[in-house]
Amino acid sequence: MGLLVLRWPWGTTKFNQASNLVVKFLDFTNNGTSFVYGFLAEPPNICGMDPIFAFTSLQVVVYFGAIVAVLYYYGLMQWVLKKLAWFMQLTLGTTATESLNAVACIFLGQVSLMLTFSPLNIKPIS
Repeated sequence: MGLLVLRWPWGTTKFNQASNLVVKFLDFTNNGTSFVYGFLAEPPNICGMDPIFAFTSLQVVVYFGAIVAVLYYYGLMQWVLKKLAWFMQLTLGTTATESLNAVACIFLGQVSLMLTFSPLNIKPIS
């Protein structure tokens, strides 16, 4: 991926487009947070009051965790992680379990720190 981004201009363009899509996806959190919490999430400029951390930044983790849970329920997350782990296993020569855990930690890092541990990425508790 680094070679695509650094060597060819179209790789940089595609990477920027993907980045903008992720930012737009996470910006939905701002709309929901301001709707639910109102003044706490977007205080007026009175004496330099800043938004409250618990009502702004942490909502991204909750939102992303909910989306991952829905994708996991429908089986899409397992399919994506399986394909990426297979590719990593092929290119790096790691075992299947190592590859799956590495891919899961890359894509689900902030969620797995808050909600699960690494062994649960391999086999969830039923």
